[in-house]
Amino acid sequence: MRFSIQLMIDGSDAAVETQEIVSFDRTDGALSIYDLGLTLEEAKKALAAIQIAITDAQVTDHSRRQRLCLCCRQPRQFKDKRTITVRTCFGKLALPSPRYRCCRCHEVPGVVAPVVAALPERVTPDLLALEARWASLTAYGVTAALLADVLPIDKAVNASTIRNDAMRVAERLEAELGPEQGMFASGCQAEWNRMPIPGPPVTIGIDGGYVRSWTDRPTNFEVIVGKSVPEDGPARRFGFVAGHDEKPKRRLHELLVDQGCDEPGGDLLCRMAPATCEISNITCAPMRSTFSTISTLPCASRCSNRWRAARCHRSAPRRPRQSRRSKA
Repeated sequence: MRFSIQLMIDGSDAAVETQEIVSFDRTDGALSIYDLGLTLEEAKKALAAIQIAITDAQVTDHSRRQRLCLCCRQPRQFKDKRTITVRTCFGKLALPSPRYRCCRCHEVPGVVAPVVAALPERVTPDLLALEARWASLTAYGVTAALLADVLPIDKAVNASTIRNDAMRVAERLEAELGPEQGMFASGCQAEWNRMPIPGPPVTIGIDGGYVRSWTDRPTNFEVIVGKSVPEDGPARRFGFVAGHDEKPKRRLHELLVDQGCDEPGGDLLCRMAPATCEISNITCAPMRSTFSTISTLPCASRCSNRWRAARCHRSAPRRPRQSRRSKA
């Protein structure tokens, strides 16, 4: 029994084209769990082949349409043909990139590369999102191995590539944040009282701690983490390094806005560890809301600290006990 996957390309100004992508063979009259449906390797092979066929058709059509000069509508002279590399969720693609000479109607001679101009980014957003999401949960090397297991990317990514892509996503998200403000409230209490009743309250837990270097003990930095739990909807988490993050209030403000807490007069209950300057600065009324603060250390944190202290005490080497005569 033979199965084949075909791709039909129906262009608006071209004839319908059909091409076979990949085919699989199965034994007639035999059924077992090992060859039921598609295997993971067969599925990865089919996805990679479909991706190559679709992207080649898209690039070819775009290059053909962009060959005409936008001014005189005459076809540009063909110069050469190169390739560009684009990484996608379904494999690394080597896309053909033809280059054309500028038409004579332009005063300055030059070269036009339509594919390069249309694809300034060489990594698809879907792959960047997967890399950033998985890299936030585990190590870069493990993320690369997991992606290679489930996607037809083979050795297209490694730990360094995952780290660089995650940093690019982080820099873009940082650039999208608005400017930092001391207060995000506007108006007065009388105006807020005239507004409709806000939604259900949101509980925010904030805690902080110091991360110290094992070799250089005086070197440390403070990490602030928190969790926002609305009554309706999923919880969100946030964190930053105190002193390095230039927009801590803006970050918390945007998180609350995403959860629908931008209505004035809403109730925000903040539960945090013993107040520090950094945490107190963040919780100074970031919204036009009733912000109640409970300055207390959660029981789990106290138990964790005691367990660490007991563990360090047990692991510490005991000094030899001296007798009274030796002391004398």
